[in-house]
Amino acid sequence: MNTWFSTPTQLENIVTGVKRYYTSPYALEFISGKVFEIIVADAHNTKPTNTQDFADVICGDYAVQCKAGRDNKDMIWKRISLPDELVRESLHSDSISNDLGKLLLDRVNARASDSLAKYNVTKLAYSRLITHKNKLFTYFEKSLNNPIFDRDMFQWKWSTPQKRKDKPALHGFWRSVLVFSWQGLSGEQFRFNAEHLWWPKEDQRITFSIPHEWCELDI
Repeated sequence: MNTWFSTPTQLENIVTGVKRYYTSPYALEFISGKVFEIIVADAHNTKPTNTQDFADVICGDYAVQCKAGRDNKDMIWKRISLPDELVRESLHSDSISNDLGKLLLDRVNARASDSLAKYNVTKLAYSRLITHKNKLFTYFEKSLNNPIFDRDMFQWKWSTPQKRKDKPALHGFWRSVLVFSWQGLSGEQFRFNAEHLWWPKEDQRITFSIPHEWCELDI
């Protein structure tokens, strides 16, 4: 499967866009997802979709999801709301918990498929900027399958809160690896905890730094 949907020139423009951001007097400590979408779109001579769709940017025949974040933070994929009654029933049933997890992945996959139809494109892709310490960055692109996730690969169960005030989360495991978590009882955030498994080898990513004198921020 092809790794890059951007040309070498477009990749160079994405890196340049990130560097230019940190020369701005309005730069924050971390690039927001919205700013990163603009950088990717600008490199492809287009504009972000500015919607809640899977596709943040349309790059040629690709519907592209853009994500920017720190290397030590779980990736929040999206917020997903499911019927309260089904959620309550799943708290007391392993089989219903698994059904709930499959439904979550159905929602994730359907959102991506909907972008293909809406924007009349045929491919899905992932554009990712990772922020490390000392102004070091990693950028990579990844072509995605449709559906993105195989709903039958994972087992789901509710967590046991460590503190009394905390609420359980629905965890999705592949073997013993925590891959997903859903805060269905508090905020409805769907997290891709194992997103780091998508991080490619060195020859399939771009690593760059921003000289300290370029900006005043110490990230």
